[in-house]
Amino acid sequence: MAVDSAPAHTSRQASFQAQPNRRDHAQRFYRPELDAVRFVAFLLVFLHHTSSQFVWRSPLIQVTGLGLCLFFALSAYLITTLLLREKAQTGTVSLRDFYIRRILRIWPLYFLGLAVGLLLDWRYGFFPTDRSWYIAAALLVGNFAVYMPSFVLPLWSISLEEQFYLLWPGLTRRLSHTGLLIACLALTICSWIATGIYGHLHADTANRVWFSSLVQMQMFTAGALLALRHDRQGCLLQNRALRIVALLLTPCIWLAAIRFGGIKGGYAPGALQLIVGYAAVALTCALILDALTAAPPRIPAFLAYLGRISFGLYVFHSPVFLLGKRYLPLHRPWTLLPAELCLTIAAAALSYRFFETPFLRLKQRFEIVRSRPINA
Repeated sequence: MAVDSAPAHTSRQASFQAQPNRRDHAQRFYRPELDAVRFVAFLLVFLHHTSSQFVWRSPLIQVTGLGLCLFFALSAYLITTLLLREKAQTGTVSLRDFYIRRILRIWPLYFLGLAVGLLLDWRYGFFPTDRSWYIAAALLVGNFAVYMPSFVLPLWSISLEEQFYLLWPGLTRRLSHTGLLIACLALTICSWIATGIYGHLHADTANRVWFSSLVQMQMFTAGALLALRHDRQGCLLQNRALRIVALLLTPCIWLAAIRFGGIKGGYAPGALQLIVGYAAVALTCALILDALTAAPPRIPAFLAYLGRISFGLYVFHSPVFLLGKRYLPLHRPWTLLPAELCLTIAAAALSYRFFETPFLRLKQRFEIVRSRPINA
């Protein structure tokens, strides 16, 4: 969720290898359209998590929860792109620098979010039942816990992303382009097998299947496969009409995955339905990214900024929502939800400016492929 993008400049490979500490400021690259995707994905998740305020919960509200899948695909796409470009420049991938960058980007805000949630749980009397989850979350296996506290419920997904980061950089370092394609396909097949087993057992899709690392792995492999495709062959959707069709069909496909594939509601209808449902969501996430990178639209500065602070938006929206329900003198969704969104944006903006920025400046010292400026 908190990954930046940067280009490869293979013509500089020899000089870069001769001077491993050199950083290329002039060739910095930034894709604001991907920041816009971050914010749209967050907004979908926000609507899903606040949907309890609606009198009715239509399938369209359930569909918004799939914004998290878009987060996963985007994260894998950007991570893979950065790793491939680093490998093209230097001939290898520095695992040390990669993990330092990820720690500086994710851990400070993540553990701050856990601390805030812990204090709120203690304040409102939930901590005795939440202790085991906080231990699991601190060990980055929060998605395996049976019970998840409401104040920090969305943070389970950070554990899943960190698990992907443990696996993928090492594979990218060791494998060729073809080897990475094979690895992606193998991981995707493993994900389908796990999804099929859950479907065959008619598992609880909302509370068991959804949090599975193996099931969600196909979202990451979809993003990684797209990055591998772009690295060698360019975008899939070169035709403008195809890009429009892909973007327009995505809500329909997600709705079908919810209604007929059994994602995020009730018990799995069967192995085939669940496999097809998740695979369709993974495919459309990749197509969204491909369509937007093939012909990047002009992104307003404020939308790019909201994408830049999207990690803070994600961390703080659940505490703001629950406290807003309790204390804001508003009772209608069309007044309460905008107020909660504005408060979440304010909290994320303050966090980005005064808490995250020092860590981001330190993170820049370990960048091999220069990414987006902190204040772009």
